[in-house]
Amino acid sequence: EFLKSFKLTNIERVEELGLDRGLLAKRTADAFLRQIVETGYFHCDPHPGNLCVDTEGNLVYYDFGMMDELKPNVRSGFRKFCTALFADGPMISDTDLAKNAKMLVDGVEEAGVLARGADRLAVEKLARYFMRSFKDKQLGKQTSNIK
Repeated sequence: EFLKSFKLTNIERVEELGLDRGLLAKRTADAFLRQIVETGYFHCDPHPGNLCVDTEGNLVYYDFGMMDELKPNVRSGFRKFCTALFADGPMISDTDLAKNAKMLVDGVEEAGVLARGADRLAVEKLARYFMRSFKDKQLGKQTSNIK
């Protein structure tokens, strides 16, 4: 079924209609996360010709010829990864950050990205650094070193 819409990349049209670009970005990110984390079934080809917006600001997907489904372990692992990364906000304590870094590594391992038997302590240390950097960036701070 064809739904009248236009490309998300047509910023002139988005602004002409008074659509909120931030809200469109959030809807797009939420749609992808919902596909991956909640359903595990996702659109594999979301280029501007296949992912559009209508005049009300609703996302419109086209061309469902390239769809795929995540294996349960990948979906569950990615869910853990996302939960660990975004939990507790930017003001997270070092103790909670360490706990979340462990959860993130558990998720990566469960998804099959990290080989079983890999040096988890080193990976958790790296995860803590990148997670702290991500959260510090939200606060406008610089991260200096790995602890």
